[in-house]
Amino acid sequence: MYTLTIQCLDFESLKRTVEALNALPVQLVEAKAEIPASKKPAKKEASPEPEAQEETSIDFSAVKAAVLNVAKDKGREASLDLLAKFGVVTGEGENRKGDMKALKEEQYAAVVAEAKKVLNEKESN
Repeated sequence: MYTLTIQCLDFESLKRTVEALNALPVQLVEAKAEIPASKKPAKKEASPEPEAQEETSIDFSAVKAAVLNVAKDKGREASLDLLAKFGVVTGEGENRKGDMKALKEEQYAAVVAEAKKVLNEKESN
């Protein structure tokens, strides 16, 4: 493959360059671009469940936002109770703390779903 870079300082130079290029015999060849095997991304297994596809689209920022929404609407204890269901709360009483960063990526979708459930419970009460 050839790449041609042309730098023209004025219109006349550009015009002469275009004329010269048009005069060249050019043969167009159909080509296929291939990515070397070492550069190809690993194939992901197809998931038969749409729910599993949702899990991959949820990142830490979505989890953080969901937990913070629970804390804002239901209180700190409700958000800690939510995180406790996933084993990421330490301490007791007033020293109780949640560590969202300890969540595993495969838990993200479940945490967000549970947070939505907690928030909906508030609305129905």
